[in-house]
Amino acid sequence: MKRLLVLLVLLSIFVFGLSAQSVTVDFKIVGHKVDFMKLQESVQSEINNGYTPLGITGYNDKLYFLYLSENVMPMTAWQLSRYDSLEEMDESIAGKITNGWFPAGYSELNGDFFILFLESPYKASYYMVKDSEIDSEKLGLQFEPFLRTGTIPMDLDILGDIQLYLSAQMANMPAADWKQESFDFESENLQSEIAAEMVGRYLPWGLDITEGVLRINFIKFK
Repeated sequence: MKRLLVLLVLLSIFVFGLSAQSVTVDFKIVGHKVDFMKLQESVQSEINNGYTPLGITGYNDKLYFLYLSENVMPMTAWQLSRYDSLEEMDESIAGKITNGWFPAGYSELNGDFFILFLESPYKASYYMVKDSEIDSEKLGLQFEPFLRTGTIPMDLDILGDIQLYLSAQMANMPAADWKQESFDFESENLQSEIAAEMVGRYLPWGLDITEGVLRINFIKFK
């Protein structure tokens, strides 16, 4: 039997906009055990403290969430959905988007597939998962035409030597540039190393941790 577990948490409506790029952007990466009741409480606690989850990745039996300060991405609710297969996931996402949700995170962990959905003033018109070889120069060339049409790489997951990208075309969220950087996840200076890549109004937007290497997408919005 197919299994689908959805966590739904309704939140207060925020009035901040993505255009508020002059303010300081705070971020953090937090690992949560995949116990859905405890995970719900942990994620909700971060949200209550002023963060929005944007990107997930499975690593060492935990789901790691990338959080940005809420002034970057306002939201009214969130869901974490778990699927048994990519086919089951595909069947679900279109309906979620139609009902006002957009996919903000994707990961595979121990054979299960997870999608983080957000409900926000920013709406997705469609989504896609794009395969790409792990080569930063090739990645930039492959995503350049998508950025021109307003398609944003929301999150990534690595399977072997292939990256799976969860992307969405978002209304009122034009992206000017995109890059991907790699970090040692165990580095004592990880926070400052990530912050250094944010110079020039780049925002961390999706992540993956594989074999101790943290990869983060950075997006510069117009």
